[in-house]
Amino acid sequence: MARCLVCDALRAEGFKVAEASTLDDAGAVMGSMKVDLVLADLDQCGAAFGDWLRTRHPGARLLFSSSKSGPAAAEAQVRKPYAVGEVVTQVMRSLHDPSHR
Repeated sequence: MARCLVCDALRAEGFKVAEASTLDDAGAVMGSMKVDLVLADLDQCGAAFGDWLRTRHPGARLLFSSSKSGPAAAEAQVRKPYAVGEVVTQVMRSLHDPSHR
């Protein structure tokens, strides 16, 4: 449900959004189109997803969401629970800030 709300809000801001509910689906989507940013749920995919993404799509930016704190969530930029507007703002910042790679 949260994914749908975030995707709808990003589309309303003019972003082209592709959704994936599994890592296999995400790999297929990213193999078929240029991806500028991936919003991933760290609680679902695990920190190793960041390494996988950077290896296969080094130019893509990565924005994690997580409900956890501590070393495993060190890369998380959006803390759950979050407001949809907060995610949209973080996506915009990540895409416009070269240090968010």
